[in-house]
Amino acid sequence: MIKFIVNKFNRFIARLFDKERLYKSEYVSDVPKKPEPYKVYILGGMKNPFLSVLQCPCGCGESLHLNLMTSRDPCWELYIGANASATFKPSLWKKTGCRSHFHLVEGKVRWVH
Repeated sequence: MIKFIVNKFNRFIARLFDKERLYKSEYVSDVPKKPEPYKVYILGGMKNPFLSVLQCPCGCGESLHLNLMTSRDPCWELYIGANASATFKPSLWKKTGCRSHFHLVEGKVRWVH
């Protein structure tokens, strides 16, 4: 119960102070050991992306690994905007740990309540 309350508080603080920060995409050849905040790492290049990694926006410090291959489930669609901002479909929902549930649209986090 305490962990749940702490995670809710972390998301509240993130909403207050990080409204202007955008998640920007970056193509890499390997998964980073510790992803930086506000970066969406894409593996596989522009033509064949297969995995995306980002740090959870709630502040828990965990990494999210998102499958981009349509041949495997679950799978996310990733759209990169003109300014390198990232959009994922569908929403991102951690089923364990902090249990964060949010949309990432044009680089902005939109929390699901």
